[in-house]
Amino acid sequence: MQEWLRERMAPKPNHPFLSTFVYLKQVCTAVGKKNICGQHENTLLQKIPEGESMTLDKIRTHGLLKPHLFVSEKGLGMKLPSNKLTVRDIANTLGFNYPINVMDVESQTELIDWTMEDLVNYFETREVGTDKILNQISLEFTGTPLHEAVRSPSIVRELDWIDNVWPKSLKKNNGLHPKVQYYCLTSTAGCFTDFHVDFGGTSVWYHVLSGRKSFIIIPPTDKNLEKYEEWLCAPNQDSTYFPNLIDGEILKIDIQAGQTLLIPSGFIHGVYTPVDSIVFGGNFLHSFDIEKQIQIHCLETRTRVPKTFRFPYFVQLMFYAGSHFLKAMREDYENDDNGFNLSQHEMNGIPHLISALSQWSSSGGDAHRPGSICHASLHAAKMVGLLKPEFMISELKKYHDALTEKINVSSRRIKITIPTTSQKSKVPKIGLKNPLIKKEIYEQPNYVTESYNTTLSSKLAPLLKKAKNVKTNRKSHHFEEEEWVPYVSKKKNTFVSKETTKPRNILHISHWNKHVSTTTPGGEKKLSDTVCKKIIVRKRGTCAKTVKERLEGKFLK
Repeated sequence: MQEWLRERMAPKPNHPFLSTFVYLKQVCTAVGKKNICGQHENTLLQKIPEGESMTLDKIRTHGLLKPHLFVSEKGLGMKLPSNKLTVRDIANTLGFNYPINVMDVESQTELIDWTMEDLVNYFETREVGTDKILNQISLEFTGTPLHEAVRSPSIVRELDWIDNVWPKSLKKNNGLHPKVQYYCLTSTAGCFTDFHVDFGGTSVWYHVLSGRKSFIIIPPTDKNLEKYEEWLCAPNQDSTYFPNLIDGEILKIDIQAGQTLLIPSGFIHGVYTPVDSIVFGGNFLHSFDIEKQIQIHCLETRTRVPKTFRFPYFVQLMFYAGSHFLKAMREDYENDDNGFNLSQHEMNGIPHLISALSQWSSSGGDAHRPGSICHASLHAAKMVGLLKPEFMISELKKYHDALTEKINVSSRRIKITIPTTSQKSKVPKIGLKNPLIKKEIYEQPNYVTESYNTTLSSKLAPLLKKAKNVKTNRKSHHFEEEEWVPYVSKKKNTFVSKETTKPRNILHISHWNKHVSTTTPGGEKKLSDTVCKKIIVRKRGTCAKTVKERLEGKFLK
């Protein structure tokens, strides 16, 4: 039965596959509107020039939603062997008796009981056009001598749940963890892998050490994934070319030697090898697309993908991710400042994780057997000081709701800094021609901060800008806060910080109240014409402006 399932679920070749790869430039131009191989860049791809890298801050802001092609390994923090590396060199490192699996490209079936010695002999003695085309894409070398020569991109190590969420004690004591982080792929010219989604919805890093690879990539929209699932189970899958079923954009990427491709979760892709190639890559789960990862895991369950082709310890890792998020949300909720450890992309994924953990909490087996679902759920709960997984799940939901409310309140909070009237010191009068400016100014008053919770209207929201430095007419000052109130001078638009370290240009702020807050039926406070502060920002030679006037647009250009 297992052999039948493996044969049934293995990707099958089809006649238009190779020819379509050869002529895919024209196909993609027609179907996908734009093609990165031509003058235009496809909207599905983010191309990173040499010297630039991807940072965690960028992912926290924008997420990881489209493939990234790095034209050079410089700046990625990778460690790689020489591009002169051969299959024989790999065999010398791992040992010629090291067991491997090889795929017959024609039938897309695995050949078992192969060793590195067999692979070396095949590469060095094969006759092109007569011998079978074999593809080796499953050599995972974590913990081997080859691992010492290869290190994944630094951004992958920052994101990978195996490095950041899986308990280090399990790794250290018995080496128990998902071993999917480092693969070596050795492919001869003419190899191809039929369309698939990487197991568990994992993202993939893929570096071409030597040779060249061609990818056809299809975005994981709900419609495309639905068609992919139907195609997997269709009786005529062998004779159906999957991209013909897609109505939207299709991306073709040619990856040259020295380039690195990062494929996000859920992207459907097929791979063709035009010349002999050696590739290093790996799979990883992360916090910025939890929904898609769980969605692919469920798709694999529905289509009965054999266990050997699925992400190992997937459910267990999700429980450890739950304990990780619970710790982070506790810290964010108890933190008094406005900084949050979790980004909006992570917060959006947590409800999907909670729902999945609720369904898996009753699964498992021996609670004392390391690696079992039951053991992982209990272990994850104890890591956050709880006795049962059900308590951890309820705490996750409670803190997620509370933190979401805190983030919403924080986004409506206006911080301003005002001088204390008891500590103002007068200085000699100076000649100011503008009659609206008082003849008395305050020299370096002490400042205190007041916070106001208010619902920002559509007029006020665009006025709040972000910056780190503001240039005055004297010199540039760096301020601690990143929120600014716009101030319009006669000469040019400038910005005055709501909380500054050197507020020498803000002379006085007085109070002005109008109306009181009302409450909507839903319990949300609504400040329609709200309690306002009349912020009189006086500068030499300029007029006073108020928040109300700026809201009415009187002084905006």
